[in-house]
Amino acid sequence: MLLFLANTLMSFGQDSKLKLGPKGVNPTNFILTNITTENTYKRTLEWLHLNHKNLDKIMEQNTKSNAIIIRGAVEHHVWTPLRGGKIDNYDIEYTLIIEFNQQGYRLNYQLGNFEKDGVKLSTSSKDLFYGLKDHVRENFKEAVTGIENKLNTNNESLYQFILSYDNRNYTTSIK
Repeated sequence: MLLFLANTLMSFGQDSKLKLGPKGVNPTNFILTNITTENTYKRTLEWLHLNHKNLDKIMEQNTKSNAIIIRGAVEHHVWTPLRGGKIDNYDIEYTLIIEFNQQGYRLNYQLGNFEKDGVKLSTSSKDLFYGLKDHVRENFKEAVTGIENKLNTNNESLYQFILSYDNRNYTTSIK
C-alpha cells in the first residue's frame, strides 16, 4: 500500500504545477498508476459535479473524444491592488480541457476574455499581464500568482479526489 501511495504521489510534483505565462497556461500531464482510465474519467466527472454549478450547461463534450471540455467564467477572480487600498476585480472566461489516456490525464486551461464591470479589457493574459520582454507588469504580479494558485489548488484537489477512489464502487465501462 505504501509503495502504491509513494509511486502515485510522486507523479504530482513540481512538473505538475500550472504556470501562467505570456502564451497562457501551460498544459500539464498527470501520470496515474493503479487506476484505470475509466475510473479516472468517472472520478473526474464526480469531482466536476461537486465543484461546478450547472455543470450540464457548461460541459460541452463527453466520452466520444476521450475528453471533457468545460467552458465557463469566474466572476471577480483576478484582482489587483490599487493605491489607497482599493482592489480592482476582473472576471475571466476559461476553457478547461481534460483529456484521458492510459497513463493518466492532461489538463489544459485556456484563458479567454478578461472583463471589468462588463467591459472587455483583453483577450489574452499577455495583453493584460505582460509587458516588454514578457515580464509580468508590476501591478499584476499578485494577479498572476493568484490565478496560478487557484488553478493549482483545483488541480491538486482533482488529483487527490481521483486517487481516493474505491475499486468496489466502479464498473469497467464508461456510461
